Amino acid sequence: MRGTRAIAADSIVLPALVAEGLGRFNDVEALLQRARGGESSVAFLLVAARADERAERWRAAEGKYRRVLSLPSAAAHPAAPRLAFVLERQGLRDSAIAAWRRAAQTYPDIADWFAIRRAALERDTAIVIAAVSGSRTPGALKAAQLLVAQERLDAGNPLGARELFERWGRPLDIARVEYVLGHRGLARVLADSELFHDPGSLINPNPLLAATFLTERFDTLSVAENLAASQAYRARGDLIAAERFARNATRRGRAMRPDTGVSAWLELARIESARRSLPAALRAVDSAGARAGRRTPGIIA
Repeated sequence: MRGTRAIAADSIVLPALVAEGLGRFNDVEALLQRARGGESSVAFLLVAARADERAERWRAAEGKYRRVLSLPSAAAHPAAPRLAFVLERQGLRDSAIAAWRRAAQTYPDIADWFAIRRAALERDTAIVIAAVSGSRTPGALKAAQLLVAQERLDAGNPLGARELFERWGRPLDIARVEYVLGHRGLARVLADSELFHDPGSLINPNPLLAATFLTERFDTLSVAENLAASQAYRARGDLIAAERFARNATRRGRAMRPDTGVSAWLELARIESARRSLPAALRAVDSAGARAGRRTPGIIA
């Protein structure tokens, strides 16, 4: 399909789908530029609309999805939720709400999830609660209840929000409520429980979220908090943030017992090792040894 000559739109659908599946999006764009016709082809319009989305051409994508939905074809169904999404991206709240309602009618088996997406756009708490009150599937029910909890918190009902957050076991959300209620010590304890729980895990986002919660609300973090935050960022490859927290831990450690900063210096060594900076890593290990009270000469003379 190389070249520049015009091609009938239906003829480029299959190669465009193959290129799209392989992630060759430039090839998809090249094929679409050569297409002629296609205004009545659902398959072509869907491919073209997805290309518009990838390029953030939201108005163009909207037009194509609306065209698809005007065609009498069951193959047009995927355009319903995509239209709602591109309307959201344009900030067209009322239109997006209507589009999510249509998507729910198109896909009744997952209507609960579309109702939650629609409810998130509503400004009226009563409408939000009404929109998600019919959720039945387990996952959607949980998401709906958490959305209601957030609406309660935003509306100035922290006790009502805490009830739902507790029901669904959300320590960080409960910490946010406790902080609003003025229980800063309890909020910190709850956040720490998430921060200290396997901060190096790649599949658990809570340590990183807890670190964000703490740094946004408290002027200084403890040595342990800084160290766990460093581990959380290092596990996700953000070595700049990891180093910042690790160095904070070393500074805090200097004001305490001589051996307090050992773990912080070892964390710095891990960060430098991840950067493939062996001399800096060895100097950090040497500093850890010095903090531990080692009497023998250091690794780095």
